[in-house]
Amino acid sequence: MAQFTQKHAELIARKLDCLIREGKRHTRAALFHNGVLLASFGIRRGSKQTGHDYLPRELHLKQNECWELYDCGLTRDAYLQLMRARGKLR
Repeated sequence: MAQFTQKHAELIARKLDCLIREGKRHTRAALFHNGVLLASFGIRRGSKQTGHDYLPRELHLKQNECWELYDCGLTRDAYLQLMRARGKLR
C-alpha cells in the first residue's frame, strides 16, 4: 500500500475541518469537536514525499480507514460516529 504524504495529510486536515497552526518545524492540525480535542497530527513541511505514516495512529484509525478518509469514502460525520463507537468521543 502507498505511503501517506504531505498532500494526503493536508487534504485530510481540510476534510476534517482541523484547526491549522504553523509551528517552527511542522504545521499542526488539531481536530476539535464540541470544544474537545479529538485528534492532532503534524504535517511535515520538508519534501512533499516525506512519509506521514503516523496519520492512522494519530487519527485513531486503521490504515485502510485512513485511506477511505482521504478517498472520500469516509466523511467527517462518519469519522465522528466511528470515534463515538470506539469510545474516543462522547
